[in-house]
Amino acid sequence: MKRSHPMITAMAMFTMGFLYLPLAAVAVFSVNATRYGLVWRGFTLDWYTKLIQNEFILEAAWNTLVLAVVSTLVATVLGTVLAIGMDRFPWSRRTNTFLDLVLHIPVVIPDIILAAALVVVIFLARRLRTAS
Repeated sequence: MKRSHPMITAMAMFTMGFLYLPLAAVAVFSVNATRYGLVWRGFTLDWYTKLIQNEFILEAAWNTLVLAVVSTLVATVLGTVLAIGMDRFPWSRRTNTFLDLVLHIPVVIPDIILAAALVVVIFLARRLRTAS
């Protein structure tokens, strides 16, 4: 096994810490007895018992679970059928290009929407700044 450069290892550890330390902080403070703030007042599971007793939260969690299971099953079936179809059948170049486009649209669309929203926000912010 090839050993990586120590700088690469350090950078990877820094990146992992940067990504996971906020999650660890949220997990730690979710069992804090204080309602607000960063002051530690002790360990409690009261917030979780209140969460489990809330009907709206349970209904939302159930809806989320059902949606996740259904979308996972549909995506798995459609993706498998499309992959098998693209691999086993000799499609024309035009059809192959179309199938590649259909595969990449769900990956690209969120970035396009985010970019368009940022353009609108920046435009409006500049316009408001020049108006005042």
